[in-house]
Amino acid sequence: MQLLPDEEILVSSNQDTVVLTNQRVHHADKEWGRSHQITIFLENISSIEMLYKSNPIFLVVAIFCFLLGFYAMQQTQTNGGNLPTISFVVGVVLLAFWFYSRTRQVSISSNGGGKLNFRVDGMKADAVEEFVDKVIHAKAKRAGYLLNV
Repeated sequence: MQLLPDEEILVSSNQDTVVLTNQRVHHADKEWGRSHQITIFLENISSIEMLYKSNPIFLVVAIFCFLLGFYAMQQTQTNGGNLPTISFVVGVVLLAFWFYSRTRQVSISSNGGGKLNFRVDGMKADAVEEFVDKVIHAKAKRAGYLLNV
């Protein structure tokens, strides 16, 4: 990322994929077979969203499998069977799927433009909140500078 005149880096995040300067927020990401770049100037930011997503259907079905397994254990003691074991294994697998489906994401929207979305799974919640606060503070400072306040 080339810095503009009078631009300085305030903070960077996620292995320098997201960079906050005193004039803009820049996100550059490369994945297997794909490259993505977006820049939003601070004065064009309309909203910032911290989003936590998971797939709760995995959790609900896992709980159902565990309950089925406990119920089947009582029935199996009298007439045998593998249903409790299978049910518990499926429940553990679905619980693992639910755990890996959880993601945290920050989304910065511009006025009438695109969104800057990036995952913050490896960051602590306090660090994410601090980053968002820095963006808000930089936006307010930039607006004051542009309005000569």
